[in-house]
Amino acid sequence: MKNPVIILMLLVNFSIFGQCPPGGSIYLSTQEEVDNFIIDYPNCTSLELLAIGDLGPIYQIFNLNGLANLVSVERFRVMRLAASNLQGLSNLQTVGEFSIYDMPNLSSFEGLTSLENVTGPKFRVELCPSLISLNGLESLSAFNGDEFSIRYNSSLNDSSGLDCYFFSEEFRNGVSNYNIQPSLYQSIFDNCGIRLSDDDFNYTNFSFYPNPVHNILNIKSNSNVNNVGIFNKIGQKVFSKENLNTMEIDVSNLSKGVYFLKLTDVENNSTIKKFIKD
Repeated sequence: MKNPVIILMLLVNFSIFGQCPPGGSIYLSTQEEVDNFIIDYPNCTSLELLAIGDLGPIYQIFNLNGLANLVSVERFRVMRLAASNLQGLSNLQTVGEFSIYDMPNLSSFEGLTSLENVTGPKFRVELCPSLISLNGLESLSAFNGDEFSIRYNSSLNDSSGLDCYFFSEEFRNGVSNYNIQPSLYQSIFDNCGIRLSDDDFNYTNFSFYPNPVHNILNIKSNSNVNNVGIFNKIGQKVFSKENLNTMEIDVSNLSKGVYFLKLTDVENNSTIKKFIKD
């Protein structure tokens, strides 16, 4: 007679390991395979590797609803799908490697609203020509890897959707390989007050003097100034004033160092200039 304890252990092990694909890894290349995942593995909530699509022709996968049971994925790779968003991943909370690559129709990260943590080693969003913002990543609050890359997305000029922390000097200094495409620089400054470039953004005929400045910063403009903001090197706003009625700004209370002056006119045109407080 077989030992009932051994039989019980075998049944438990089969139940545990039968919940997910063998080895905890799966490659999906068709919509049918995606749809069948939740049917074949209804109790699978965690995977070691989830790879959807690959290099080559566009994979005719339009939604990821069949993956709705997943909560965590160690390596998450999505490539060359026809999908325009990531609907179906609404329960995904944690991933290790996050790689979205060469997605021609992806316009937003809608579907990833529960994603809170990317534990590493990389966060990569590249070659997504239809992507116009980072909306859908609002819940993301932590990344512990060494490569953070958002680049080669030709239509992306709006940083909305991603927390300003991921553009901060503190975060950048903690990541050995950090790449943000230049088309996002203006939006990052507008949304977060953080500069990722030493270049001036000039859209209107504003100027100021002297530079360096000790007490009074004088502004010259061909337009009516609607808003003035001064930011320090880490993007913190240290001065703000609307409807400026004088072309002088008292900066005597600022500590010595490098600052950035942003001027916006009544038509919402703006310019950003670097100055030194001595």
